[in-house]
Amino acid sequence: MVPECYHEWTLTHPLCVLMKYKSANSAADFNRQFSSAYHPGFMTDDTVTFQCRFTEDLTLHLIATGTNAVFVEGETSTPTVTLYLDSRETLNGLLRGSIDGMNAFMAGQYRSDGHIVLSQLMLYAFRGTSVPADEMSL
Repeated sequence: MVPECYHEWTLTHPLCVLMKYKSANSAADFNRQFSSAYHPGFMTDDTVTFQCRFTEDLTLHLIATGTNAVFVEGETSTPTVTLYLDSRETLNGLLRGSIDGMNAFMAGQYRSDGHIVLSQLMLYAFRGTSVPADEMSL
C-alpha cells in the first residue's frame, strides 16, 4: 500500500519526500556515467544550459560547452533549453541511446521548449553517433 503522502510534497513527512522522488540517478551518477561519453564537437563553443524538469524526480540541469558537460542538481535561472521528462531514468535512457527520442516524445515521456535542435544535439553528444545534416544547422 502506497502512503497518501507519496502523491504530495510535505515538509512534515521527510520520509514521504524521499519516497516521492525515488530516482537513483543523481547528478553525480550522471557525471560518472556520461562524462567520458561526452563528445564536445556536437555542441557549440558557447555554454548551453539544459534545464531538465521531471514529473517523478527533482529538477537538474546540464551545462554543456565545446569542451565538457556537467550535470548539476537543482534549477538554473537561465536555461537555454528546458526539457520535460517523466523521470531521470528516461533521461538516462535517452542519453545512452536505449530510448529513442521520437518514441519517448510520442509516449509523452519527453518534450523540449527552446532551441529544439540543441536538444537533439545533446542526445547525439553523449552517444557519439552521426548527426543528419539537416539537424546540424544552428
